[in-house]
Amino acid sequence: MRPPLTSPYPRHSQTRKLRARAFTANDITTSHYTAYNFVPKNLWQQFQRVANVYFLLIGMLQLDVFFPGLSPTHWSTTIAPLAFVLSINAAKEAYDDYFRHRSDAAVNATPCVRILRPKNPPRGGGALTTTLETIRWKDLRVGDIALVRNNQELPADVVCVQSSDRAGVGFVETANLDGETNLKAKRACAIPGVASGRGSDPDAVILEKALQGAVIQCEAPNNQLYKFEGKWVGLGADGGADGGADGGADGGAELGVSVDNVLLRGSTLRNTDWIAGVVVFTGGDTKLMRNSVRSPRKVSSLERQMNALVLCIGAFQLGVSLLCAALQRRWFLTEQTSEVRHWYLTPSGAWPDVDGAGATDYLTQLVRFLVLLNALIPISLYVTLELVKVMQCGWIGLDRSMYDPVNDVKCGVRTTALNEELGQVGCVLSDKTGTLTQNVMAFVKCSVGGRVYSADDARAEQAARTLPSTPMLSAKSSKNARDVHTIARSVALRAAAGARDPAILAFLRHLSACHTVVPAADSSCDDYSSRDDGSSSDDRGSGAVFGGLRYQASSPDEEALVTGAALLGRRLLSNAAGAVVTESHPPDGSTDDLRTGACGSANGDFAGVVTERCEVLAVNEFTSARKRMSVVIRDVATGTCVLLLKGADNAVLERLAPPADEAAAKNVDATKAHLDDFAREGLRTLVLAQRVVPPHELRGWLDEYNAAQAALVDREGALADVAELIERDCALVGATAVEDKLQDGVPETIETLRRAGCLVWMLTGDKLETAVSIANTCRLIDAEGELAIVQESDFVGDPISGNGANPRFLRDKAKEACEDAARGCTFGLVIEGGALQHALATDESQSHFLALCRASSGVVCCRVSPIQKARVTTLMKKRGGFVTMGVGDGANDVGMIKAAHIGVGISGREGRAAVLASDYSVGQFRFLANLLLVHGRWSAKRNREVVLYAFYKNFVYAMANVWFGCVSAMSAQPVFTTAAIATFNVLWTSLPTVAFACFDQDVSPATSLAHPELYRESSKYTNARFLLDAFVWLLSASWHSLWCLFACLAVLGDPEASTYDGKQWDLFAVGIAVFTAAICACDAKVAIRTNHWTVFNALAVFGSVCAWFPFVRLVSDAYVSFGVFAPVSGVAEALFPEPRFWLAVTVAVVGAVAPDAVAEVLLRFLAPKDWHILREACDARAKKAKDRAWVKAAKAATGPLLPVVVDVSLRENVDDQEGTHKKPTKGSGPRGESPPRPARTSCTSCVCAEDEWRARRDRRKSRNPSYLEALAAARAAAEVEPDWEVTNAELSDEELV
Repeated sequence: MRPPLTSPYPRHSQTRKLRARAFTANDITTSHYTAYNFVPKNLWQQFQRVANVYFLLIGMLQLDVFFPGLSPTHWSTTIAPLAFVLSINAAKEAYDDYFRHRSDAAVNATPCVRILRPKNPPRGGGALTTTLETIRWKDLRVGDIALVRNNQELPADVVCVQSSDRAGVGFVETANLDGETNLKAKRACAIPGVASGRGSDPDAVILEKALQGAVIQCEAPNNQLYKFEGKWVGLGADGGADGGADGGADGGAELGVSVDNVLLRGSTLRNTDWIAGVVVFTGGDTKLMRNSVRSPRKVSSLERQMNALVLCIGAFQLGVSLLCAALQRRWFLTEQTSEVRHWYLTPSGAWPDVDGAGATDYLTQLVRFLVLLNALIPISLYVTLELVKVMQCGWIGLDRSMYDPVNDVKCGVRTTALNEELGQVGCVLSDKTGTLTQNVMAFVKCSVGGRVYSADDARAEQAARTLPSTPMLSAKSSKNARDVHTIARSVALRAAAGARDPAILAFLRHLSACHTVVPAADSSCDDYSSRDDGSSSDDRGSGAVFGGLRYQASSPDEEALVTGAALLGRRLLSNAAGAVVTESHPPDGSTDDLRTGACGSANGDFAGVVTERCEVLAVNEFTSARKRMSVVIRDVATGTCVLLLKGADNAVLERLAPPADEAAAKNVDATKAHLDDFAREGLRTLVLAQRVVPPHELRGWLDEYNAAQAALVDREGALADVAELIERDCALVGATAVEDKLQDGVPETIETLRRAGCLVWMLTGDKLETAVSIANTCRLIDAEGELAIVQESDFVGDPISGNGANPRFLRDKAKEACEDAARGCTFGLVIEGGALQHALATDESQSHFLALCRASSGVVCCRVSPIQKARVTTLMKKRGGFVTMGVGDGANDVGMIKAAHIGVGISGREGRAAVLASDYSVGQFRFLANLLLVHGRWSAKRNREVVLYAFYKNFVYAMANVWFGCVSAMSAQPVFTTAAIATFNVLWTSLPTVAFACFDQDVSPATSLAHPELYRESSKYTNARFLLDAFVWLLSASWHSLWCLFACLAVLGDPEASTYDGKQWDLFAVGIAVFTAAICACDAKVAIRTNHWTVFNALAVFGSVCAWFPFVRLVSDAYVSFGVFAPVSGVAEALFPEPRFWLAVTVAVVGAVAPDAVAEVLLRFLAPKDWHILREACDARAKKAKDRAWVKAAKAATGPLLPVVVDVSLRENVDDQEGTHKKPTKGSGPRGESPPRPARTSCTSCVCAEDEWRARRDRRKSRNPSYLEALAAARAAAEVEPDWEVTNAELSDEELV
């Protein structure tokens, strides 16, 4: 329980200061750092990564300050790359946090208006005046009264006490909170003495008098957006305290405060001039900030594999170091004896100089090798991988094939950590409504009085064409309403409504009164008369527009039902101030006279229009647990009180009264049959019922309802219990059927994903028949296969179990399914929510459920709650062994999206809650094929190569030191200079792999989509396969380092090989040659594995190699200029002119990469992969297309090949010969003859336009063998040597033969 708030108008001036200390300030902080703690906090976070700690320890061992002479390499070889990596990450964090600071400052400085205490009148008398003060959001405090005007954002969570609307209603848009774009109605508390709708601003005098000494007691701050429990205490009490623990109101009245009275921070006031509210939650206590929690960190499979590989290589490094230290100890025991002594190895006698085979010397040499081989673990891997992922996310967002032009939505990427995980998805768990379907509900059928009403196809179409257009039906959002809600084209239903059939009237009244739809005036109605096409702007949000009213609904189903009722003649005009106002059409059945009430007016302009008003006494709201809603209304004209109940069939039918007669029983039975028929058609159904409530029962029930409304603990449960008391013994009114059509391409996408090896499951709250129908339509379940249905009743009735459950059912079912699957049978599994509760109860039942699902070709979970969606996803994630993807579009899918490895939000009509919680967002379900099969597969293959290549290139130059130890007595002497080691990863080998990961394509996107089986290559990639590939890469790296070292030693280390002054090459000169060969080999490795060359790939590969040589020149001259890098001073002048250097590099590179090239060729010839074959086929087709384009271009450039002097008889001869081969063309004669040609002259020397056209046409037909004979005849007849030539490239294979 939250401490009681002080009065908005306390008596003591110091109370506001006390509140400021007692409650959270209204400023927010979303930034992570400050100027004072950035460096230590950022370093602390970065060193949470084990690799950074490892390199820091290596760097400390290299520092001479701590261990002089211990390290065989300079400290800069580790500290410099580590500092670079840390700096890059710190810069990225600082950049992001800078914008967070700017955003926080802008939000906290946003101006708002606070209502102050009325000021005393000036001298000379006068009335008290209202004072408004403009302050910043961060200066607002709990207990203040804030004034919010139209289109302004709420600065804090406030309890509304007054509104500019006479009914005390204010409309808010909560898109920033839950993503829903529809407007929600909030109501001012019914405080005695405070009336809404007075003046342009609230009256502080009235507010002070009414709220003096009153206190709000409410719940503690929480993150539940749709729940608030609180109450006013001390209303109307004279005096009162300032908000002590006792509530400060002795003898005052109490008034409940519900979520309908609370306007939350982040929401925006719409269609309301102003509201005044008491601030209850500020800053971090607001529900917006309480919901701003970070999503759980998701780690990709590749990162886990990479961590395992790091551990393996760490163990390998330790093993090699132990071995090398032991080999040096053996060398000391065998070589450094008293008889044999290497005079140039005279020990210094000071530690850490190794001078023996003792334990201390062994440990010292072990540490030296650990330091020398620290490069086996690439320090730049994480930065490179992060950079690659960011660029890949950019490509995903820019992919036009995933752009939804209808909703103007492109693919959104909200994380950079899961790109490669997109290529390993094994199970897609999808919502139905709004995800697979369009979530554009169409009211198509209904059942009333045991009869089904639907559109009369032929007659309704004719009637719809003959009906005149009305302004109500001509708005852009509703001009095709009759085409969408086809129930309005039912002639029988319209006739029954026109005849005022009691059952139909009750049905339409139920549709227009039992809902939460709020009509709001639409300003576009003013343009109706001036528009010829009847269209209007629709920039004010979602909702259907009728007669100047925009229907704002939290559910598309309710919008469809209310819209359908309006089309049938029962139009909703108002739903505010505790009353529902509707308008009925004349009894002739026409809806054309519904133009009355346009732009919100309730005054009829036509005779026969009836306006009805019902007082809403109570609303029992819909919840996922209740699966129904109800309202209690009082007809103002008759005074009759009626309960209107609407909900799922299983929730409403069980609350019907026993049939009074045979006709009522037949009506119920027929409605049940109709519901089954609707569900089999894939329609969403609701059952409507009502009950007349006696006055004495209503009075007692309303007392309990008001008490539950004022409850501070478990108000939702108390209201549900009270609703159960009145939602009983109802009479059936009818049933509705709403169609939610599939999105474009959903069946094809699901079939493609299944061909790719992905399991596709549907998790929906709809009833079983509807779910099965949609599953069949979208090809989630094989039409030829059988259907296994698991219901809650299957788990009940086993006498062996003490609690009445049947634990053996699921086990037996799973066993049967596995046996059937082994025989090749296919079947789909459908499980209801109640049965799913049993299936997820224990570990054993979960195992049986998984086995049953694995044997099924498709799984549909119906009647499931949001928490069950999340539990199923978690089960598949943790125990199923699949990489899961949760796909949804609504707030009820957020749990599933967050629980999955990858969450994908669909930008639909249910708001942006799913998008805000997702990792990726798309406009339509069909874009998942591109996201997974193209970008996911590419990212998985590319990023895996990036990781393997990172370890490979470090092995190449690190293992060279081990091989050099074989000829240096395992002395841990590095073969490379400090400058080369420090820049190897950053400058010479990183860009090629970055370009590879951003631009490489093994196959084109079209090929990936046409052959989804290629996706199995990445989705079925296992950890064991990764370690095996890593072993092959590292084995190749070991060979490359071995060959590069000894090839250069053989060429440059020969006694006859010397510098220009006769001296032999020193160690670091040979090291430069080896390093050059290593760089070329590593970059050549990338070049060999590149499948798709671009300019960027070429620049990265060849640029990295070419840039190395100027760098060597700079390092060579650095000692003369700056006094650094003395060991390699002048090495460039000595090496580059020497032919042996270039010979050594060439031999080393060719010998190193030749086995890789040969292996790649043999792999493609002997054991080609699927993408190899498809790529060759695509390349062959592309080559043919290129050749044809080249030939066409050559023909266009050279002009006609025939001589310009052509005989008429020859042309006719050619035409005759071609006629035997020519196919009839479009527009030709009845027997395929060519159309008649204009008369031609017989002059053989005349060159005319028709002859040129004929020559070009003949040239295009040069592949016809008969035409080649005609060419010879033409030369003989004209006796002129033609100036033309037919090349082999222009002839077919048959012609060449």
